[in-house]
Amino acid sequence: MDWAAKMFGLHGVFWNVNEVDGGVIQTTASDSALTAIVTARTRYIDEHPGTTLESLVIYVTTLTHSFGKKAAMVLGLRIRVIDVDATVAADNTGLTGEGLRAAVEEDRAQGLHPFVLNATVGTTSSGARSSS
Repeated sequence: MDWAAKMFGLHGVFWNVNEVDGGVIQTTASDSALTAIVTARTRYIDEHPGTTLESLVIYVTTLTHSFGKKAAMVLGLRIRVIDVDATVAADNTGLTGEGLRAAVEEDRAQGLHPFVLNATVGTTSSGARSSS
């Protein structure tokens, strides 16, 4: 992977030769999302000792690509789908800070641990809509 990191001009911390970090090429967007969620899960568990896997929650929206749901199934984690409407948010993303905050507060009150939001822009579900 070092040749690719150098070609893209990435800093040396992204090179495998330093034996600390490095990179990997994923075959699909789903693999990339899965890798990112595994990394987020590991970091959250490390920073919150005693958190059970059963209490972790992955957030996606109704416009998020299906790889968020697939990652939850593969990892055996809870998923929460936040209903969004792209016409509501000022920037047409659909997800608002208020909507996300409400979901987080509700889940935390139930003893759950939201640890990652998998939101995508321009995927099949959102990019395929025609604009008027």
